[in-house]
Amino acid sequence: SRYMKVPKRIEDIFLEKPQFAAGAADFRKGGGFEYVGAFIPLQLIPEMIKIGTKISLKHEIVPTMGARLIGQGHAAMFFISYSFNRSDPEDMKNAREALHDTNKAVLEIGGIPWKAELTGQKLILEKMDPNYKKLLKSIKNLLDPNGIMNPGNWEVT
Repeated sequence: SRYMKVPKRIEDIFLEKPQFAAGAADFRKGGGFEYVGAFIPLQLIPEMIKIGTKISLKHEIVPTMGARLIGQGHAAMFFISYSFNRSDPEDMKNAREALHDTNKAVLEIGGIPWKAELTGQKLILEKMDPNYKKLLKSIKNLLDPNGIMNPGNWEVT
């Protein structure tokens, strides 16, 4: 808040120790959480809130969401996080399925997941324009002809 003026109540939230987000990450105890951050047009935020809530409740996870405006406010990075207990395999499975459902939903409404995990990358690649796939593959082959940089990620076939 040193660089821009924000209302006092917002400043207090950002400066609280620990921040709410840090505590929210451990709703389930066991310390795990994953999230989907999605770049979406601003007008899709209400729809993503509904989608995120529905997915969270379907997987019995406390709905935890937020957004950050991009540029001049024409788009947002909207996130939905899913906390889980690392010592509970079923809880971890629920979070993984919630991530997958969220990645699919984001793509279906016209957004793009940011920093997608492998299964999310595959969903993105399936929807990707074939010409862009060719370009991506060409660039990867040019920069990394031996396939040693980040193997397994963004594998264009």
